[in-house]
Amino acid sequence: IYCPFCRDLFIQVDIAGMTSGESVTGRVEGSLDGVGWDNLAADQLDTVISENGSTLASYTGAVPPYIRAIRNLTVPDVNSKATIALKFHIAIMA
Repeated sequence: IYCPFCRDLFIQVDIAGMTSGESVTGRVEGSLDGVGWDNLAADQLDTVISENGSTLASYTGAVPPYIRAIRNLTVPDVNSKATIALKFHIAIMA
């Protein structure tokens, strides 16, 4: 996503069908030039979701002009029946 004047980013991950012990791992990355990418999480760790339902990730105040909304989204069990839906909203500075 290229949005040079964006301020806030909200990503909702909706997961259904995970069984006990399963999890989904991913990250949101940003870049100033579209080449060098960095994890936008303040702690630099991947986000791990281990429950069905909706999880909202927010990055507020200022986001870089280039965003890779979800990177390395994985479910460890290749036989998993989990479904994943992504929704996002970007607020543009006025």
